[in-house]
Amino acid sequence: MIKLLLMMISVCANAFAGDHAINVVGRGGFVYKDNDPSKTATANSSSMNFDYLRTTFAGALTPTVKYLLTTDLLGATGNDAVDGTSTLIDEAYVAKTFSFGTSAIFGKKGILICGRESDYLDYDRYTSSYFKVATPSNQVGLTLSHDIDRQTFMAQYFNGNKDNAKGSTVNAQSKYGYALAWYGDFLGGMIKPSVSYTVLPEAVGTATTTSVVRINKGNDNFIVAGIQLNTPHDVTIEADYHLLTEKDATGTV
Repeated sequence: MIKLLLMMISVCANAFAGDHAINVVGRGGFVYKDNDPSKTATANSSSMNFDYLRTTFAGALTPTVKYLLTTDLLGATGNDAVDGTSTLIDEAYVAKTFSFGTSAIFGKKGILICGRESDYLDYDRYTSSYFKVATPSNQVGLTLSHDIDRQTFMAQYFNGNKDNAKGSTVNAQSKYGYALAWYGDFLGGMIKPSVSYTVLPEAVGTATTTSVVRINKGNDNFIVAGIQLNTPHDVTIEADYHLLTEKDATGTV
């Protein structure tokens, strides 16, 4: 079988007066399968699909206060089981930068996990990952970051998973999650390491990465380390280490 995959990335942008803009961003793929019908008796096939199609509204309210709203044009209508916001809203937050090198982001944004694949500072680099299957992409919370001599230290406190898969709040999870991270920068950007630790509350009835349903609520612990090497010849080498430990309330992994 021969498989041909054609990825297409499209970005459309319209700038409005002042520091406000609207963007439509999408990524789609065309797959053609040559199944060699004479040998397999299976007809050739093709398919076209979109990984995502989003609209972003972004702007600056003041020189130090910015906002971003991202809507999912392909999402199903409804309310998020964790935070109650519309499932059509991917991101909705306000960012404030202070004069002493600290910034704060409040609202719905990606959970803080660094490394290269799940890079929080470049959040939309990848749309699919086996590692991220067990991670809610966005939650409501507060993210703080502080820069010291090209080193970025971050902390996040976010709304935990309260969905008990029973359509109600009975026995639902009530915890909040948190994350800590460090993004390094050495030799003028040639070496960029990153490390993060994230605790994500999960509720009874939620599925794990092995498709097993939890019998008790508990925390998922993520430890991620990544590094990016940028050579003088415009060659970039990236590596990640991901460790996910899934536990229920009894301590079962």
